[in-house]
Amino acid sequence: MVTLQALADDLQHMLPRDFDALELWGESFGRPGEDGHTLLSVTVTNDCLRLHFNDDETLAIWNPSGIRRANGELIVLDATAIRWTSYKAARCRTLENLICRDYVRQDDGHIAFRTNDDQIPGRGVFDNTWTAAHPAVKLEVVWRCG
Repeated sequence: MVTLQALADDLQHMLPRDFDALELWGESFGRPGEDGHTLLSVTVTNDCLRLHFNDDETLAIWNPSGIRRANGELIVLDATAIRWTSYKAARCRTLENLICRDYVRQDDGHIAFRTNDDQIPGRGVFDNTWTAAHPAVKLEVVWRCG
């Protein structure tokens, strides 16, 4: 079994790394190629793997399992919880502009979602749930020009 620290050390060797698409339990962040993410560093604290991206974005993954890295993809099949943090576009890097998106696997297999971002229609500071039919995390290189 590969430890989280061993995985982090392995990922460090591919940095920096550009990804075109990000999905968290099937929820996409923009269209592929529209909002790139450059992975800059990887850290581990206890049971949490943290991926640090450009623009002060962080993806924290608690108890990740089923991790694959191949063909320009980084996939985490399952986790107990995920937190994506980023700042509102074109705003100062202040706590008021920090957006947190939390995803937590429930005992019944559903994913509870909570965010402090009031800009997501139909979602506010309350929980929504859906079934986890997709990998917990999917980062991929979709296309490159030139």
